[in-house]
Amino acid sequence: MNAPSCNFTGHRPNKLGGYDESTELNLWIKKSLMQSVIWCYHNFGTTEWISGGALGIDQWAAEIVLYLKIITYKAVKLFLNPIFLKRLSRLIMIIIHRNFCSSKKKAKLY
Repeated sequence: MNAPSCNFTGHRPNKLGGYDESTELNLWIKKSLMQSVIWCYHNFGTTEWISGGALGIDQWAAEIVLYLKIITYKAVKLFLNPIFLKRLSRLIMIIIHRNFCSSKKKAKLY
């Protein structure tokens, strides 16, 4: 049996804890997303994750999958399925800036 893939979708930041990723609610959401990805990996063998790349859950989940791939889970793959190509290029630039280029204090990932 093939392992299932998983797609992320959810609310935008203004419907959650706001645009500040360091709020208690947003940190809890990100931690829960990370735990869910790890749980699905171990219990179902899920290695393929799909994100639309929108602000909020889509983007946080994509960052978490990439983070887990870097630190431990080498078999994990992230597929971006944006509605608009412009969103894809913006998401890639945001991820690169936030994870590799920013010298400012970054929000905790989890």
